[in-house]
Amino acid sequence: MTLEQVLRAPAAARIADVVERMQALDAVLPRDDGIACFNRLYLAVTEAVEAQARPSAFADPRFVRWLDVVFATSTSLRSRTMCAGVDGCRALGRRSSKRAPGKVSSRSSSRSPA
Repeated sequence: MTLEQVLRAPAAARIADVVERMQALDAVLPRDDGIACFNRLYLAVTEAVEAQARPSAFADPRFVRWLDVVFATSTSLRSRTMCAGVDGCRALGRRSSKRAPGKVSSRSSSRSPA
């Protein structure tokens, strides 16, 4: 599967669909790409939600599963919007991999509290 095919796949309806899409995305992106790193992190969170979403862990496990799918779907839609074709996705991947993880802009951190 290509990156474009992964991004153009239908919206996920269940956590299993989200996991499948994130695994497919992980398979097509370079390991050190920033988007790939976020994808692996969110994949781990999603797998944990899938494993733990039961009445003994959450008051409303159905809502937690739904929320996970909604967030994953909105993230996927943003990725598709930012990637106006394969070349846009490649450029996005190059830009994302050059950023230091967790680095805060000096402009936002230099403001003093009011």
